[in-house]
Amino acid sequence: MQLGRPPVSDAYGWGNEYGTLEVNVPPFLATTTLVSNADYARFVADGGYRRPELWTKAGWASLGGATHPRFWVPEAGGGFSYRAQFDVRPLPRAWPAEVNGHEAAAYARWAGARLPTEQEWAALAADAPTHDADVIGVAGYNLNLRHGSSVPVDHGVATPLGFHDVHGNVWQWLADDFAPLPGFRAHPLYPDFSLPYFDDQHATLRGGSWATTGTGASRYYRLWFRRHFAQHAGFRLAREA
Repeated sequence: MQLGRPPVSDAYGWGNEYGTLEVNVPPFLATTTLVSNADYARFVADGGYRRPELWTKAGWASLGGATHPRFWVPEAGGGFSYRAQFDVRPLPRAWPAEVNGHEAAAYARWAGARLPTEQEWAALAADAPTHDADVIGVAGYNLNLRHGSSVPVDHGVATPLGFHDVHGNVWQWLADDFAPLPGFRAHPLYPDFSLPYFDDQHATLRGGSWATTGTGASRYYRLWFRRHFAQHAGFRLAREA
């Protein structure tokens, strides 16, 4: 398994995409779909936001009293609505749960699993349908504002092994801290694009979201954010085989 954009390609590449990492990915298990709002609702109902043992110290401190995801709106009679881009609507239970990295990791612990590594994500994506070695323009991926929102987790293009939304729908939180690939060199015209964020405060995200456009929707693009940020991001589960 190889991570990293080829040194020469037809599409524009961002600095942190370059470098090469050759790895043998040990066997692992992963959910074929992203965790949905219906899945995540069970975590909320089970008191997941009131159980510090499920959270990292930083994650627990970041809650600030929250008892549900940022875009869920409590209803007077119980249950939740959903704050979408332009309105508040019934909770779309089949859509991916859009949560931050701390919430994703806490759910994974509650479910007896973990977040995938970047190497495992790359293994899932290795045989995903692409266009000219990229994902831009492939019909069926929820990228480039195709639907203007998320879609059900089993709606998009699947790999031959049946993994949905390897690309698109929502960004995917991964277990890794953001780090350069071997051979990375900061570009002299924008040395601070990603170099300041290679640390243990920023998590790696891959795959793109419905709002991701252009070269950000590339199969090689590597995103990073602090784990308490909300970024049209969700997750799938993994564990050792």
